[in-house]
Amino acid sequence: MRTPPASEHATGAAAALVYLAVLAAFINMYLPQAILPVLGREFGVSPSTASLSVSVMILGIAVSSLVMGPLSDRIGRKPLLVGCALALTGPSLVCALAPSWPVLLAGRLVQGLFIPGLTAVGVAYIAEEFPEGRVGRLLGGYVAATVLGGLLSRVLAGLIAEAAGWRWAFVLGAANALAVGGALTRLRPSRRFVPSSALRGAYAGMLAHLRSPRLVGGFAVGFSLFFAFMAVFTYLPFYVEAPPFGFSPGEVGLVYLVYAAGVVSSPLAGALAARVGPRGVMVLGLGTALVAGGFTLLPSAPLLIAALLALCFGNFAAQSTATAFVATQAEGERAGASALYLFAYYVGGSLGAFVPGLAFARSGWGGVLLLSTAALLAGMSAAALLCRADEPVSGTQPSP
Repeated sequence: MRTPPASEHATGAAAALVYLAVLAAFINMYLPQAILPVLGREFGVSPSTASLSVSVMILGIAVSSLVMGPLSDRIGRKPLLVGCALALTGPSLVCALAPSWPVLLAGRLVQGLFIPGLTAVGVAYIAEEFPEGRVGRLLGGYVAATVLGGLLSRVLAGLIAEAAGWRWAFVLGAANALAVGGALTRLRPSRRFVPSSALRGAYAGMLAHLRSPRLVGGFAVGFSLFFAFMAVFTYLPFYVEAPPFGFSPGEVGLVYLVYAAGVVSSPLAGALAARVGPRGVMVLGLGTALVAGGFTLLPSAPLLIAALLALCFGNFAAQSTATAFVATQAEGERAGASALYLFAYYVGGSLGAFVPGLAFARSGWGGVLLLSTAALLAGMSAAALLCRADEPVSGTQPSP
């Protein structure tokens, strides 16, 4: 039986609620990143140790992605979207009240376990609930929501830490998650959802995606681009806090306004992929980020901001294209495919948040950029060699 089309209003409302869920996830995800030097001084830890407040959460996301995707294929999308948003409130408050570094890290890890219930499940909801010809653009909006959430998280954390103390930044994250969880109760259940017969079947379907070279290529692109991105933006606060820049915590937070470039590039990437194919957009986006990274070595604040804008523009273009590529190339068990993509993506991010810290301690910002460049080259190779499609990804084709 054919599912009747939803009204434009209902479609827009459902997409907006998913975007709110993603916004809440990313606001909570990156709260510490702009204030890592502040946390380092508060708890007396080194830059690489301070970065664990980002990497342990991302590691929790990576592990949980393997559970949330198949679980939502079994029980549905809405229950997890609502439940995970509300559950995120608890560990956010633990972080706000943390009396020691291990307690804060534990709270961050638990936060990470709930994030895929908003991100991976949100992608699956969009991919199955909306007409195929609109999925690419809607996923472009999804990535734009991740950009906005990441931007607000870092900017507000820096400003709040400078004005009232870093603990209030985590209080903001808890309040946001609670409000979004309440709003998600109004989300309509997915009309096209067909539950897996059992979790075992859902996992078998998820692992079957590893037999597709195109999907494996998409997973590799996600790993590489997020490793490189986290390398740059995790250690950026330490770089710009020191001479010749000498930025304050609030000014460091404002630097993350460069994320706004992703709000522009993500939707544009979907339209461009419909014309030239997703592989070309991924290679172009990663290449743009690679070149832009080199310009951050110049000791000029305006040039630094311009380079970071270009880096964000290229990275988010590649990210939105890779997200749509995986979601639309998957045949069945789409939440499982999104979960594998996010697992690779967040493992890359977790390593990118920590490993470059060792290079930063030995070689400074140049060491961070060297590892970032290597990751971007690997991602470009994966896109060029594996992400081949006979035709543009259906989710990125223009709406009729």
